[in-house]
Amino acid sequence: MFSKGSRYRNLPESSALTAQGERLRGKELRVIPPRPGRFLHLVRDGDRLDLLAFKYYGDPAKWWQIADANPEFEFPPDLLDRRPVVEERLALTPQGFIARFDDLLKDLRQQGEVHAGESSLFDDTTIPRPPDFLASTVVVIYPPATDTRGKILDRINQDFHLLRTFAWTQVDQTGANQTAEAFTFDDRQVKSKWQEMTATLASKPGMLAVQSMITEATLQVVYHSRRLSRGGILDVIKAHGFFVQDAQSAVLLRAGAKMIIPPNQIV
Repeated sequence: MFSKGSRYRNLPESSALTAQGERLRGKELRVIPPRPGRFLHLVRDGDRLDLLAFKYYGDPAKWWQIADANPEFEFPPDLLDRRPVVEERLALTPQGFIARFDDLLKDLRQQGEVHAGESSLFDDTTIPRPPDFLASTVVVIYPPATDTRGKILDRINQDFHLLRTFAWTQVDQTGANQTAEAFTFDDRQVKSKWQEMTATLASKPGMLAVQSMITEATLQVVYHSRRLSRGGILDVIKAHGFFVQDAQSAVLLRAGAKMIIPPNQIV
């Protein structure tokens, strides 16, 4: 018994003869006719043939019409496993930057009182601010002496690149004047490696797009996973001195080939 509207209901019946001389009742093979597509559907994560049939035909039981229109796949579920294009957002951290930053703070404490990771020293409240290779600020409070300031500048420029300074005078508990100066600097070495990394990734076969968001220490990549593996991308990132923070990264989109959505009809 076949339900009304079944694709097998109207097929001619046959009676095959077995080796024992018995005849078995059955249906003739169903020939799939050419099905010109109405339009193409881009396969995405979460797609199901029954849900697509409901979306396009209003009937989840008509999923087989989509399968018929895409005969290059022997098993209907294979239609949904065509996802070579992957888009990811990768949050990166430069290797060694934090260690070099901590070494800088250790050396600057030999010149005076050091405050880092704070938004301001102008009032009683401060906002934590983690070190950033694009721009980090360290406040050093030191006795007003030209040679002290020179030593501070030399030490900062040893590993980093000074961007700007801002100084003011404050009085310590003994009533003596102290110089407080905010030194803002970046890490040119890390910035250069970032540019080299993005250029290398963009030239990789299978890489479709690379969007650099250096102010957020984030890369957005679109790649063909059958031509370029995720491991290959991570190898390039690691080779340039960065590692991926998986907790802050995300797969944005998995898309694949397009399947034909035929007209809604019973054959």
